[in-house]
Amino acid sequence: MKLKDGVIVQEMDDRVVLIDASSREDRFQGIINMNRTAAYIAQLLEKETTKEEIVKALTDKYDVSSEIADANAQKVIDQFHKVGLLM
Repeated sequence: MKLKDGVIVQEMDDRVVLIDASSREDRFQGIINMNRTAAYIAQLLEKETTKEEIVKALTDKYDVSSEIADANAQKVIDQFHKVGLLM
């Protein structure tokens, strides 16, 4: 899976946002403020990746179990999918 074309991960001051810069009317258009974990997942999704790779990256970066990393990854993936940002 991967973020769709036109979706930009941008650091702005002390926050990270996801911007849908596409002109398609059938998907979310706007800005999503993210916490650091969601921002890291979004950065991983800038290229083709799997949920398993995201979970591994989360457990490597943060001191969390694979179960917690999996639950957090799934929550973010579900939210991105819900607003139509994933391929």
